[in-house]
Amino acid sequence: MNIVPLFPKLRPILDLLMPLVIYGIWRWILPSIRLTDPRQRCRLLWWLVLFPIVSSVWIGIQPGVHESLLQSVSIGFGVINSHFLGHPGPFCHPPAPFEGRTLKPLPGPLLLLLGLRFSGVAFACLGGLLDYLRALRIVRHLPRKLDGDIWVLDTPGWIAFTFGLVRPQIYVSRQVWRSEHRDAVIAHERAHAERRDPLLRFLMHGLRRLFWYFPYWTTLLAQGEFEVERVCDRQGCATVGRLRYARALLAFLEQSQSEVGTVHKLAFVPQFSAEDEYDMLARAQALWNPAYDYTPTRFWLWFIPLYFLINIIA
Repeated sequence: MNIVPLFPKLRPILDLLMPLVIYGIWRWILPSIRLTDPRQRCRLLWWLVLFPIVSSVWIGIQPGVHESLLQSVSIGFGVINSHFLGHPGPFCHPPAPFEGRTLKPLPGPLLLLLGLRFSGVAFACLGGLLDYLRALRIVRHLPRKLDGDIWVLDTPGWIAFTFGLVRPQIYVSRQVWRSEHRDAVIAHERAHAERRDPLLRFLMHGLRRLFWYFPYWTTLLAQGEFEVERVCDRQGCATVGRLRYARALLAFLEQSQSEVGTVHKLAFVPQFSAEDEYDMLARAQALWNPAYDYTPTRFWLWFIPLYFLINIIA
């Protein structure tokens, strides 16, 4: 959120440093305040993935131009601040006419920074959209049958995932549907659907494309996905019981070596890599030995104002 004219010429440079701000909050601030509650950490993830969107909103105030103070406020959204470029943008309340203004040529370094940002935004938006459409086409062509609000896939192996950005739907294979672990699996997937986790993952992978120049985003992405799974594990335990749910989790781990892959890396995933198996074992261990999850007192009272302050000065 850029309030014009606060630091308009520093905006392209600070935009390139935005992933460092996000990574610093997740990697350094959270350990320092010992925020271990997975629900609170996932809530923080939503704030962080919305950071680039909020920072693209800019507000211009031109008092004295209009009779009403409300009409003198212009709100725009875009990847650049149109005010300091010298031409209008998508205003909610158009400011004063721009007649008589001369467009000044931008310096070379600024043009290079803007070009990098435009290319990153295009890569993130188009790449993420194409990935989603490709996955949607694969899901649509899977042999399936609707049973209540659950799609039962006629595919080999143990498969369960939640797919959909606006209205997430649950997909499980017939083997899972007929197994004794069906209730535990569906409870886990319902938690994903209710929390809109597919949308969160879509935004996180989009930021991975947007911040292609930042080498540590893959690590943050993996840690974020692990926290999402921990929250759904807890909701699954609350539904079917801790022991029953842990058995279902380990059953998927036992089936992992002989199963076929699925569309997305979402919840219980066939064909695990070594890191995926480690994550599953870590999730199972957290169920057997639940740690005391700590939320610092008054954390959100200082984080939310600081969040918007960073958006304003960035």
